[in-house]
Amino acid sequence: MLGPRQKQWVDALRSGKFVQGTGSLQSFVGKDAEYCCLGVACKVAEESDIPIVYDSGTELYGGDLSAQPNVRSWFGFVGDNGKTSESIDRDLTFLNDDVGMNFSKIANYIEENADSIFTEPL
Repeated sequence: MLGPRQKQWVDALRSGKFVQGTGSLQSFVGKDAEYCCLGVACKVAEESDIPIVYDSGTELYGGDLSAQPNVRSWFGFVGDNGKTSESIDRDLTFLNDDVGMNFSKIANYIEENADSIFTEPL
C-alpha cells in the first residue's frame, strides 16, 4: 500500500511532466532535463521542501539515492536503487535503465510491489 508521499511520486511518474532518461538521477540533453524514475522522486521531494543535493548547480547529484539520503528516508525506500526487499535484480534503476520500462509501467510496478520497495506507507 502506498502512502500519500509515495502516491504523489507515482502520480508524477504518470503526469507526462518529466522526460525519461537513464544512467543518472538527472541529465541534460541540450537545455532539456531528463530523469530516471528516482530522479523524479527527488523532484517530488524537493517540491515538499526536502533538501536535495545538486552537483554544479542545476543537475541532481548521483546515480541513485545513496547521494540523496533525505529523499530515500522521506519516501521510506528499502534501498538506494529502489530495490525490493525480495529481489536484488528487480530494482527500479534496473527497470528504468536496463529494461527500458517507461514511467507509466514503473508506476504500476511500484503500486504492485509497494510493500517490498518501501519500509512503510509514507
